[in-house]
Amino acid sequence: MAPAVRGTCRIVSAIGIEDEVSAAAKEILRLIEDCHYDPLEIGVVARTLDPYLPTLRRIFDDNRIPFACPVGEPLIYEPLVKTIIRFLRLPVEAFPRASVIEVLTSPACRIAPREGTDLWDWATRRLGIVRGNPEDGSLGDWLRLERAAKTGIAVPADEDVEQPRPAIAAEQVALLFDLVARLHRALSALPDTARWDAYTEAFLRLLPEYFHLPAWEAGALDTHADRVQTAIKACLESVASLEQLSEDITLTDWIDHVVRVLERARVSSAAGDRHGVQVLDAMDARGVPFRALFVLGLNEKVFPRSVQEDPFLRDADRAVLARDLGFKIPCKLEGFDEERLLFALLLRSARERVVLSYQRADRDGRTMVPSGYLAELKPHVGESELRIKRRPTERWTEPPFAQRPSDCAALTPREAGLLMILQGGVSSSLTSVLRLYQPPELFAHGLTAISAIDSMKPALTPHDGVVGVARAHWQMLERQGVSPTALERYAQCPFKYFAEKVLRLEPLETPDSVLVPDARARGTLCHAILRRFYQQLTEGKVAVDQVTSSDIDAWLAAAAEEAFTHFEATEPVGYPLLWSLIKDDLTRLVRTFIENDLQELRASGYRPLLFEVAVIGSFGATLPDTVSHVPIRGRLDRVDVRRDNRQAHVRIVDYKYTESRGPKLEDRDLATAALRGKRLQPPLYLLAATGVLKEEPAVADEAAFYFLAPYWPHGPVVRTGLTAVCGEGTVRVILEGVRHGRFFILPGEYCDYCEFSSACRRTHHPTKWRQRDNAAKRILEDLRQQRAGGRT
Repeated sequence: MAPAVRGTCRIVSAIGIEDEVSAAAKEILRLIEDCHYDPLEIGVVARTLDPYLPTLRRIFDDNRIPFACPVGEPLIYEPLVKTIIRFLRLPVEAFPRASVIEVLTSPACRIAPREGTDLWDWATRRLGIVRGNPEDGSLGDWLRLERAAKTGIAVPADEDVEQPRPAIAAEQVALLFDLVARLHRALSALPDTARWDAYTEAFLRLLPEYFHLPAWEAGALDTHADRVQTAIKACLESVASLEQLSEDITLTDWIDHVVRVLERARVSSAAGDRHGVQVLDAMDARGVPFRALFVLGLNEKVFPRSVQEDPFLRDADRAVLARDLGFKIPCKLEGFDEERLLFALLLRSARERVVLSYQRADRDGRTMVPSGYLAELKPHVGESELRIKRRPTERWTEPPFAQRPSDCAALTPREAGLLMILQGGVSSSLTSVLRLYQPPELFAHGLTAISAIDSMKPALTPHDGVVGVARAHWQMLERQGVSPTALERYAQCPFKYFAEKVLRLEPLETPDSVLVPDARARGTLCHAILRRFYQQLTEGKVAVDQVTSSDIDAWLAAAAEEAFTHFEATEPVGYPLLWSLIKDDLTRLVRTFIENDLQELRASGYRPLLFEVAVIGSFGATLPDTVSHVPIRGRLDRVDVRRDNRQAHVRIVDYKYTESRGPKLEDRDLATAALRGKRLQPPLYLLAATGVLKEEPAVADEAAFYFLAPYWPHGPVVRTGLTAVCGEGTVRVILEGVRHGRFFILPGEYCDYCEFSSACRRTHHPTKWRQRDNAAKRILEDLRQQRAGGRT
């Protein structure tokens, strides 16, 4: 039999907790403002409040609904508690980067300044800091801050910029290192094992030293912040009472227990005794009368709660023990009757109106089962079930959000703004609501931009990257030059060039997630080892044909050790075992390359002379006057020299490390790759190589790629070269595009690993439609079909 209802009853279904609470909030507003209910006569009840309280507090505050919650809120939700837990875990987790930065940049931290801390996270990422040393308890990676404090931290220069841009002054880095070292000294001084009260007293002394906790020092006031601080202190003091166990425990066990205590603790709400809507759980709502009642969360296994028999002691056995032996062990299945009684009491407590709501799906779209109590009540409910729409434009124009289609008085400023965006225009009824939140003129400007972005007119706009002449950037190129890599970037995707070279955006590095150095880092290591090896060959003035196997072993061991040591000091290396395996693999690969390369040098007569040398060249007459004055700028991995009849001939060598399974077309045919804008280093380096020797002109014989390819069928050493300049038309198209500010999106398979994919609209249908017939886009796409010899 269904429980009796004293007043009217309605069932409401929504998707997700937020929609469920929002619907209740709008109906409460209507009852207060139109039906003149006293807020104290309205109740909001859930079987357990913990899942609802954060959302309920935010939505009720947005809608300016006063509410009282005498049961309080879970302490663990407070930001100060989360920060203190991170602080407690620092010594047992070896001072991880993210936790240290969160503690030092927390508003509650009292030892850090309020200004300049916004760059600390970026600085530690840039330095590749992961954590301290868990083996010996030292600062580990944090010592990189001490080295960086001497010079500051700069944004590294690329090939188009002469000098790196300073980002953080040395004083700021030194301050950060001092704070980290101070934290490390204080927390590392704690013993590995101690008694319960010893650890508690230590942290009761440390926490006020590092955090603003005025309630601990001058007494608590009746503010929410003071109540939180007092509750934290009470939790710590309760842990100290375990001293009666008279046992030593580890610091890890003490911290774990403190976290469990904080998770169970509650803090009295600031709305505890406020005159407002009563927010209660089902147990506390027993016997409380309401004029209108909203019951949330009527889903199966929520209300009623999940009730199951104990598999080790069934209810029948419990009944026997109670009847024959007098052991009063409650039967588990009696919980069903308790839940039904709770539900019946709630229905009888509202004298005029009851609203029963459930989630038909969660916010991720997973279907949820309504409570069985609702199926029993439906035949007795006079009104039909109200299904809250998921689409905002439909939800906010229907009850309970609006009594009429044009009624927007119940919407919050945020909801009104979002509705105007979705409707695509400014509404006079919404503007008055929006004015409470932000200037309507600013919002109107945003709507104009969105209208242009969503336009289906077949013409690219400034919002699509056609920004016109980027004068400052073009003048920088005219003054400092352009690198082949930058030109390749534009040929691949103009927007990627715009983000990286014009806007100077930088992807946020994640050293914490590094398991092993990636392919790019391994390529950098190979470059460094080879440069150091051949520098020893050149500085020792040893002839190529005189190098012995023992010389290779000695020089390679020294070069590899130096490169690996430098990498370990500046970059995250991941797991030590995997790092040691990578070092062995790279050393073997480089040794194979050196043996192969020395044989080729003996046969060709070239001798390595210059390494990692910066070079500036000119396009000369190969390009139109409008762009030919832009210099070529680059950095050559290696320059080989041979002399023929007193004339210097040079060969430009560029190392390429790859882990692909085989060569692509642009790896085998450099002329075709240059025409397509994928490999512009060989032809441009040939143009710039004539002045590479400084003291004498040189003849550029070849620009070659030396591939270190351990997985290629014909690897691990493969050479491809280019002996003549080509790709002038491709370079002209690229420079003209940069000069005129054409930075549109050009999607491709590379989007899956592009560092700027989150900032572009490659999947936006109107954007793709506008650029469908764009002439500049077609020109770049046609470049990708060219082949050396005039074929396409």
